[in-house]
Order: sequence, then C-alpha cells, then structure tokens
Amino acid sequence: MLVLYRLGARSIWLDEGFTFAAASQHGSALLAAALKDGGTALSYYIGMHFWMELFGSTEFALRLPTAIAAIGAVPVCFAFLERLFDRRAALFGATFVAASVGFVFWSQNARAYVVAVFFVCCSMLALVCAVQGRGRRAWAAYAVLTALAIYTLVLSVLVVVAQVLSLLVVGHWRDLPKRQLGFSLGAIALLGAPLVWVFVDHGTGAASWIAPPGPLFDLNNRYLFDFLASTRSVGVPYSPVSVGYLTVATVVCWALAGGQFAYRLATRRTEETTWAYGLLFAWFTLPPALNYLISDTVQPLLSDRYIIDALPAASMVIGVALSRLRPWPLALAAALVMAVWRVSLILPGYGVSLENWRQGVTEVVARAQPHDCIAFFVADGYSPFDYYVEHSKDLPGPVPAPVLPDAPWSSRGAYALDPEAVPISRWPRVVASCPRLWLLRTHAVGAPPGHGVLAYRVREYRASVALQAELSSSYRAEPTWWFRGVHVFLYVRRGQVGQGRPADHTMSARRATSG
Repeated sequence: MLVLYRLGARSIWLDEGFTFAAASQHGSALLAAALKDGGTALSYYIGMHFWMELFGSTEFALRLPTAIAAIGAVPVCFAFLERLFDRRAALFGATFVAASVGFVFWSQNARAYVVAVFFVCCSMLALVCAVQGRGRRAWAAYAVLTALAIYTLVLSVLVVVAQVLSLLVVGHWRDLPKRQLGFSLGAIALLGAPLVWVFVDHGTGAASWIAPPGPLFDLNNRYLFDFLASTRSVGVPYSPVSVGYLTVATVVCWALAGGQFAYRLATRRTEETTWAYGLLFAWFTLPPALNYLISDTVQPLLSDRYIIDALPAASMVIGVALSRLRPWPLALAAALVMAVWRVSLILPGYGVSLENWRQGVTEVVARAQPHDCIAFFVADGYSPFDYYVEHSKDLPGPVPAPVLPDAPWSSRGAYALDPEAVPISRWPRVVASCPRLWLLRTHAVGAPPGHGVLAYRVREYRASVALQAELSSSYRAEPTWWFRGVHVFLYVRRGQVGQGRPADHTMSARRATSG
C-alpha cells in the first residue's frame, strides 16, 4: 500500500510530538492531556497510549495505527460502493481513495484524522447495510461506529447531518424503519453527550490558530478545493501546471456524476441507486459546506484536516463517474490514467518532513556546551525535541537544559499553542545558571492588535516581544540556523565568550538545511 512506503522516513513534527507526549501520560494525566485540545481526538490519544505500551514509539510505530486505518478504509469503501452501485464502481472508487495525495499524507502522520475517516467509512457502510437489510445489528453497529468517529474527530458529526439529509431528500424516508433510525440517532446523541461537557469546559482553544474563512475563491479556499480534488496537500511538493490539469479532469468527473444524479433525481427519485448518488454527494459536499458556515458564523475551523472526512467521498464520486463510461475499455483506460496521475502527485512527498526536528536536535546538541540551556517559542516545540532526546542514540554532545517551558527532559509535557516568556521572577535565576541559551522558534511572532487579527496571534506577539526583551537585556545574539520548520537562535550571556562568528551564519544555515 502507498501509505506504508517510507512510513518512518519523515521527522516527527509539532503535532506528532503532542501525540507522543499526550499518549505517554498515565491515569488522570492521560485524560487531562487527551482533553487539552478540547477532546477532539479523545479516543485516539487513549488508544495510542495502549498502542505505545505494546509496540513502542519509534516514528514507524507511532504512525502505524493511522496507516492501518487508511488501509482498512479502502476495502470498506469498496464494500460501500459495491452495495450501492456495482463492482466496477467499487474497484474504481476504492482505487482513487487509496491514491489520494491528502489521504496518503495524513495516513503517514501520528494524528487522529485518518482514523476518524476509517470510522466514518464504516459508519456509512453500516448505514447502507441497515437501510438495505433493516437488521437491528446493522443499526446498532451504525450508532456505535458513528460515535467512535465523533470521539476520534468531533467534526465527524457533520457526516451524520449528511446521512440524515440524504434520506430525507432522496425519497427513502417513507420506507425506512423510523423507530430503528430514531433509536440509532438517539444513541449517537447519548454517546456523544459527554463531548458537550468537554467543549463547555475546554472551549475551542485548540483551533485558535485558524483564521476566519475569506472570500469563497481566495487562496486558502482554493487550496481546500484542490485538497478535496486530491491534487494538493500540505507537506507535499507540487507542480501548479500538473495540479491545474488534474483538477480540471477531476471537476469534469464530478460534473458527470452530478449530471447522472440530477437525471435520476428527476426521473427515478425513489430508486435505491438515486439514494446512492444522494448519499455520496451529501457526504462529499455537506461537511465542508457546514464547516465553512460554522467557521464564518461561530468559530473558525476550516482547514484540510477538519474536512478530511469528505475526502473518500470526493474520490469515490470520480470512480462512479468513470465506471459509467461506455464501452468498458474506455472506462478502464480513463480510470488507469486517473489513478497513475494521482499517484504521480504522491511520490514527491515521501520522506519530506514538515519540520526537521530529527536533524535539528542533532545539530543543536553537536554545538552545545556544558551548562547550556534551551527555550522554545512556542512551548509546542518541547515535545518533538524531547522525543528525539529520548530516542536518539549517541547524541554528539550535552543536551541543553530546558528553561522554557520549565520541565526536565522526559517529563512528557503535552504542550499546545503555549506562547510565553520566562516569568520575571525566574529570569535572574535563568541568567545566572545559563551562560548560553538556545532559542527554538517554531511559530511566527504573531501580530499586534488590529482589525481582523486573531486573539491568539496577539497573544503570540506580546509573548514574543516580552521574551525578546528579556533576551536582549542579558544576552547577545550569535549565529542562527534554519532547519525545515525550525529556526534556531543562540544567545550568549553578556561578558561570556561565545562560539561561532556572525560570518558563519549563511554557511551554517545552508549546511543545516541540506539534509
């Protein structure tokens, strides 16, 4: 499978560091860490805790559960399409799900998103089985699998809206066992009720970095459109020309399927195949549209990872459209071209790290001296650095002692969106004990207060200004290094002999990023 190739090649990045730190906790600390981001991936962090106990926490082991979920989603999508359409549509659609650049990228991350996709796909299959067979077990499975999807990614609840509306609009409502459906939806609401308390108690601080949605055709929304079209994904290099042509081909396939759906809706509204189209299009379009509406009116949540539930449906619509081409050799040829084209976009992303903490830790430690200290802005950077301190063998030098956050290595603190300066009361002690201080920046410095500036960016800006003032008062800046996604600064206490010359800056930076 595409998701297993070079699964451990990328360096751990900030969010994967949080997964490692949160899942490393025990007892009440595990629950507190799992709820820190609002409980959006509660079941995932708890499941990862037991997975790490059994299989360890190498890069490969951390990402393997997500990869397994991705592999499992493909035959589930095949069964889903085979029940609703036919085997050819199932083969094409499942192939395109597997050959989706965004799906493969997030399948190679130790995050909850693709695990939620797996449960959503299972929920969809269970719903189809329940509607077609009307068995109690299928309805019970639908309720349980949907609840698992919501506890793995809370925005999966938007898929339930798509499921219900597809039944209402396409005409199957009269023939449904309404009591069983009602019980299933009631069970989903009851099982999901604890998340309401979590949101009331914790809020949506984990999403405070997301900006409100701009005009419908701005650059970010265009990226999200390309993401659903499986032509672009964060972390994967791309060619604008190739992406443009494939996006056009994808839109043509969507239009073909949409035309088939519209025809059936007008002439064969009550047939099961019409509902099949309706369910697929509702799954594809409604969750992103509802996310946009929520982001515009309540809380910004619009990003690729929060619309990923719709990604399999977007790929399966293409499979259904091409499977209807005649004669069948034309359908097969078109599907092969589309599959190869999509795979070609995946290949350049293998092994490309979002943030190169693996090399960053090695380079910092190689240049470190005894009694050096280290600070992170924001505190998220502590977790991936801590990960490689623990997992790297034979580090080339002493490991600087952390002072921001003030936590010893291997404490496994789960930090997320925590920009802060060293408390004023502790700063003299830091200066006295740290002749040299490393600062690792992994976020922008924020923005001053102003119209349209996010509250989190203002907080980030103020913390950055305060930290820089502290450093400037007692230290002088030495050369800096840039590793992909990580900016490394070295500060030497005034009156202290430093190491390195400003003239070394360009060479050091170039050497550090070459790997």
